[in-house]
Amino acid sequence: MERLVEVKDLNVAYKSGDIILKKLFFSIGSGELAVITGPNGSGKTTLIRVISSMIPFVYNAHVSGHIRILDSNPIVDPRSVMWFVSYVGHDPESEIIATTVREELYVRMMMVKINNKRVLHDRAYWALSIVNGENIIDKITYKLSGGELA
Repeated sequence: MERLVEVKDLNVAYKSGDIILKKLFFSIGSGELAVITGPNGSGKTTLIRVISSMIPFVYNAHVSGHIRILDSNPIVDPRSVMWFVSYVGHDPESEIIATTVREELYVRMMMVKINNKRVLHDRAYWALSIVNGENIIDKITYKLSGGELA
C-alpha cells in the first residue's frame, strides 16, 4: 500500500519551552481514513499545523523529525504541500483577510509566491470545484454561511 503521509520521530516545541509532540510516529496509506483525537492540549492542532506547513512558517516552533506528504516535506518546502493539505482553524471567521472568496483564495496563493493571473484564476476555480463551491467565488466573505466558511 502506498503511504501518503509518513511521520517519523516528530518532535515539536514552542519557544516557551513547552514540548507539545514528542517522538510521534504514524503513517497513512492510500484509501485509509485517519482520525486525530485526544484531550485539550494534547497536540492535535499542533500536528495539523506542522503537516500543513503553518509550523514553523506561521507559528514559530522548533520542529525535528521526518515528515513526508506524498513526496513532499512541509517543513522544508511549504509550497510543495499547499495543493493537497489545508487547515481550517477552530474559528474560520477570524482567519478571513479578504473581501471576496476569490480575493481570499488569491491572497493565500500569493503568500506562497504564485502571482500569475491565469494560474490564480484556474487554481481558485479548481479548489472550489472540489467542494462544489464555484458559485460562491465572488461572494462577500462576511456573508458566507458557517458551512461555506468551513
